Amino acid sequence: MTDFRSVETLEVYRNDERVATLRRRAKGCEFRYSDSFLASGERPIALHLPKTPDGLLVEGLANLPTYFAGLLPEGIMFNAVKTMIGSATDDLFAILAATGSDAIGDITVRIPGEGEQRPTINFAEASEVIDSLVRKNQPYIPNRFTAISGVQPKMSLGEIMRASRTHMFIAKFESPDFPDLIRNEHATMRLAKRCHIETADIRMEPNALIVRRFDRVFNPDKKRMEKIHVEDMLQVMDLFPSSKYTMEYSDLMAAMAILGVSKAALLDVLHLFVFSYIVGNGDLHAKNVSLVYDPTDGLWRMSPAYDLVSTLPYRDVLPGAERMALALFPDSFGRFSVSEFVSFGARFGLSERAVVGMVERTTRGVVKHAEKLMGRVVDPDVLAIILDRAESLSAA
Repeated sequence: MTDFRSVETLEVYRNDERVATLRRRAKGCEFRYSDSFLASGERPIALHLPKTPDGLLVEGLANLPTYFAGLLPEGIMFNAVKTMIGSATDDLFAILAATGSDAIGDITVRIPGEGEQRPTINFAEASEVIDSLVRKNQPYIPNRFTAISGVQPKMSLGEIMRASRTHMFIAKFESPDFPDLIRNEHATMRLAKRCHIETADIRMEPNALIVRRFDRVFNPDKKRMEKIHVEDMLQVMDLFPSSKYTMEYSDLMAAMAILGVSKAALLDVLHLFVFSYIVGNGDLHAKNVSLVYDPTDGLWRMSPAYDLVSTLPYRDVLPGAERMALALFPDSFGRFSVSEFVSFGARFGLSERAVVGMVERTTRGVVKHAEKLMGRVVDPDVLAIILDRAESLSAA
C-alpha cells in the first residue's frame, strides 16, 4: 500500500490532460501549471488558480491551495482517512494524495506513475468499509480511498454499482452521532423537489442513501463519462473549509453577483435559503452551496441542491439546530418574514414579485407535502415547527 505521507509530488489532471503539479515544500506546497497548459488557450482549472508561470506557493498550517483543500472529506471521514494513513491532522497534502482520485468536479489528482485510479468499491463492500472504519476505527484502507468531501460518511461508487454505464453515484451512510440522518435527508430532499428546487437524484437502499452525481454526465456521442467543473462557495471565495460558518448568506450571493451569475440563479440561491429555514436545515453553510461552470457559454449556475436535512430532530444534542448556520444578513438567523426576504432580494436586483412568488410556491409545497414526506422521519413536535414556519410565511 502506498505511504501517502511520503508522497512529494502530485499530478493534476483535467479530464485526461495533465495540467499542473503540486509539490511539497518545507513550509507548505507549490502549485504550478505545466508549460503546455500555460501556452494553451484553455481556461484555468479553478477561479483562484490563475494561469501564471510563477505558480502559487502556499505556506502555513494548510499545505494546499483553497481549491484543493475544498476537495477533501470532512468530519468523520477526514478523521477516518487520517487515522488509516497515519498522517498528521494538518497534512492535507497526504489526505489529498489518498482521496483525490475521484474528487467532486472535473479535476483528478494522481500520484506520478500510478495512472488513473477508478473507484472499484461496490455497495456491499463500501457499507462494510464504512462500518469497520468509522464505527470501529479499524486501520483498513483499499488501494485508493474514495471518500467524498462533506461531513457525513460518504464514498463514491463507480459504474460497478449498477448495470448502467451512464451514471455514477455517491453512497451516504448513517452517522453515529445523528441517528436516522440518511432517511431524514431522503425525506428533506424529496420535499425540496416538491417545492420546485432542483435537487440531486436520490434513492434509498438498505443502510445507505444513494445520490447520483451531477458532476458526472455521460456523453452518448463519445460514449464516455465527462466531468463537470464545480466549485463550492468557499472555493469560489478563496477560503479554506474551516471558514464555512464564518460569513453571512449575503456574502455568498455577493460573490456570485461578482461572477455574473444571473438573477434567475440568484433567486434559486435565495429559494434554497427560504426552504432551508422552513424545514430547519441548520447546516446550510458555504460548502453546501455550489456553482457549476458551463463551458458552452462561460456562465456559472447554481448546482442541484444537495446535503439537505432538517437538524431540528437533533436540537437536544446539537447546539443551534433550530437556527440557520449563516445569517441572512447581520444577526438575522430567524424568525423571518416575507418582507425580509423581499428586502434581501432587492439588494441583488430581485423583484418583489419574483421573491414573493417563490416564497408562496415554497410554503404551498411544504404545507401540502411535509406531513407525508417528513412525518415518517421526524417527531410530531418537529413537524409542527416546520408547518408553523411555512404557514407564518404564507399568511404574510
